[in-house]
Amino acid sequence: MNEMELLALAAAAKKRRQANAPQPNADGTYGQPPAGTVADPRTGQMVDPDAMRNRVSVSPANAAMHGAGQGLGFGAFDEAVAGTYGALGPGDFQENYDYALARQRAELAANREAHPVVSTGAEVAGGVATALTGLGAAGQAATKSGQFLRSAAAGAAAGGVYGFNSGEGGAAERARAGRNGAAFGTAAGIAARPVGAALASGARRATPALQYLVGRGQHRPAQNALASAMNRSGQDGGQVATALRQASVEGQPQFTVADALGRPGQRMLSGVTRSTPEAAQEVQDYLTQRQAGQGGRVSSFLADAFDAPTTAAQRKTSAQAARGQAANTNYAAARRDAQPVDVRSSLAVIDDRIGGMQGSGVVGDGIDARLAGFRNRLAAASPERSNVGGGSATSVELSDFDRVLGVKQDVQDAIGAAVRAGRNNEARELGKLVSTLDEALETSSTGYRHANNEFAKASRTIDQFDAGAHAAEGRVRPDDVAARYRALAQPNPNGVPAAGLTPQSAFRAGYADPVIARVENSAAGANAARPLTSPKFQQDAATMAVDPDLLARRLGRENRMFETNQTVLGGSRTADNLIDMEDAGRFDTGVFAALLRGRMGEAAGRATEKLAGPVVNRLKGHGPATRGEIAEMLLKTGDDGAATIRQLLTNNQLDQAAKLRLIDQLTAGGGVTSGMAQ
Repeated sequence: MNEMELLALAAAAKKRRQANAPQPNADGTYGQPPAGTVADPRTGQMVDPDAMRNRVSVSPANAAMHGAGQGLGFGAFDEAVAGTYGALGPGDFQENYDYALARQRAELAANREAHPVVSTGAEVAGGVATALTGLGAAGQAATKSGQFLRSAAAGAAAGGVYGFNSGEGGAAERARAGRNGAAFGTAAGIAARPVGAALASGARRATPALQYLVGRGQHRPAQNALASAMNRSGQDGGQVATALRQASVEGQPQFTVADALGRPGQRMLSGVTRSTPEAAQEVQDYLTQRQAGQGGRVSSFLADAFDAPTTAAQRKTSAQAARGQAANTNYAAARRDAQPVDVRSSLAVIDDRIGGMQGSGVVGDGIDARLAGFRNRLAAASPERSNVGGGSATSVELSDFDRVLGVKQDVQDAIGAAVRAGRNNEARELGKLVSTLDEALETSSTGYRHANNEFAKASRTIDQFDAGAHAAEGRVRPDDVAARYRALAQPNPNGVPAAGLTPQSAFRAGYADPVIARVENSAAGANAARPLTSPKFQQDAATMAVDPDLLARRLGRENRMFETNQTVLGGSRTADNLIDMEDAGRFDTGVFAALLRGRMGEAAGRATEKLAGPVVNRLKGHGPATRGEIAEMLLKTGDDGAATIRQLLTNNQLDQAAKLRLIDQLTAGGGVTSGMAQ
């Protein structure tokens, strides 16, 4: 047997000895590797995991990398890496997995020990990112208790899952770590709400100070003040913006944010005006000019509401002219087919009143004289009869249609004069004569009846101007006005004396005239809209106005704007006087007096307060620039005001979202930290 064969036999024997290695004894001591060691699949050597810490790479970068990986894996990154190595490594899966897991944990532990801040910070950051992505945010709820419950649930979930994943040992050990993590995560989630709110509030309060230090404007403090006023008003931003836009569309572009916010906005504008001389003049000029135009605005609103673009007198004159033109046409047609007029019934009416006195020597009253004059125009006695009313066969009676019509029209004029003079009995007696003359004329001409009816209809429409003016008087009850106005709604296709004029429109115009006159004659600076809030006017407007709701909104805004003027410009002048005194006395005499008395501490305190007070106010966002910006926002109108409110809402939403994100991050961070500690 040569040397090569001997070497081959020796190698085979060695291989058999390795394959048939002695098995451990029953007590487990013989041939068994040390407890807790793992086999290196590349060399087959047993390695103590604790000893691995001395051979791994330790640095801030490695600490950040391993910590972030463990956090992003939510405590299971070491298992994930070990599983990957187990499937791809040189040995069987279990050997590879055990060795890789031990090495990952050794590297994580070594870097935690060497660089605890970097490692822990990276792990918490990674865990928070995963928690916010995978487990969901704490979110918002309708009630405070609901908000705390959601935060507690999110914290418990984060702590429980992270504790279970990062636990070592069997299922029982992991379950214990998960329970502990959930318990501490619940507490962390509950605490995240007040802590996050406090931090967010602190950040908002610190912003004005930072802005002041870098010389920037303090826009956000002004917006925060405006948001406070809006909250106190009980309105949301959408309502305020809508009110501003609607006011502009409805003819009141002077309606400001302060007006829309009501009392809170008015008081805030008053405060910044009285405490900020730099803004006071602009505010006062705007409000004074706005109030000066109130009478014209209210008058135009009334003209729109009652469809009275011109005065009642102008419309009445136009209607009378139209009635006259129609009458000329109608009565001309009546003349063409007229027959002789029989005036004997009219004469009989006169004779019944004055006939018995003729020749008696008794002088009658003025009515008798007037009737006698009309009788002499209707009939003349023959030379043989000197007494009128005798019924002489030789008397000459007027029968010409035109002349009888002329007498009738003169009688009507006499009736009008008697009514205006208060001679009602005379008007009544003359009215009897007009009635008989009308009957006689209608009998002689078929066209006259039509002309007469048309004239009467037009006259009744024109009469509504005076009726409406009477209805505007305070002693006329709203129920009576409504009944009279509704009764005029009957169809009247004929007899309309002017285009667009109906009995109701004439009544409205007559009503509006004295109301508008009172507004235009109101004293300078007075609230011209105030009298229009009376129950009578409100009821009358609800009955007659073209758009009662529009009129009510307009008048409501005018009253609100006047209230703003009174709040800002009226009342006590104490605040103004204090500002004037402060401007006149910049030097605090109290400091000088304290120095003379030898009270150095008091003098120093006064001086510090005098010097530091303005600076502190500015750092808090309470300086003149901020107050001036508040005043500017409160005076915004229309679309500009709506844009200001929208920006305010956007910033508030951003602040709220940032606050919720902070709370969610604190909740997730608390849960992750709770899980890491188990």
